[in-house]
Amino acid sequence: MPIDEPANVVPGVSAGYIVNLSTVDGVVDMLLRYCEPSDGVLCEATLMDASQVEDVLGLVASHPTPHGIGAVEIVRDDGSVLGVFQTRCGFVLSWLTPDGSSKHTYGEIASDGLVTFDYFGSYSEVPASYVITRSAAVKIISLFVSTGTPDVPLVRWESD
Repeated sequence: MPIDEPANVVPGVSAGYIVNLSTVDGVVDMLLRYCEPSDGVLCEATLMDASQVEDVLGLVASHPTPHGIGAVEIVRDDGSVLGVFQTRCGFVLSWLTPDGSSKHTYGEIASDGLVTFDYFGSYSEVPASYVITRSAAVKIISLFVSTGTPDVPLVRWESD
């Protein structure tokens, strides 16, 4: 399913967590948040299924910034947020739960050092041990979109 034309919001401002998303035919809309690679404008689009996330991941990966590949966030109506951060060697995911606790992936790609990405215009780095494979990330994203939780034995989550 193609991405709805994103509604641009104030450039350079990281929007707060959205708690009251609208519903269409009883289905809860989710919000997909990312920066437009060509101009860095923060974009938000209604998310209806996980295939849209793949489209946006491809878009931001094809236009890395000087800080790295751009972040993508999926926001659900319960306030939970899945952060998706592509690095040159895999993916890092962060999860803000509905109760406000936060977690990050602890990867199966054992590595020392740091990995970098662009978090909505800011240079960000985390330990390389947080990196998971693309296939694991895609499965977790799909699960979060369809069920609201990415918490499966597929990867280990550590509290922040």
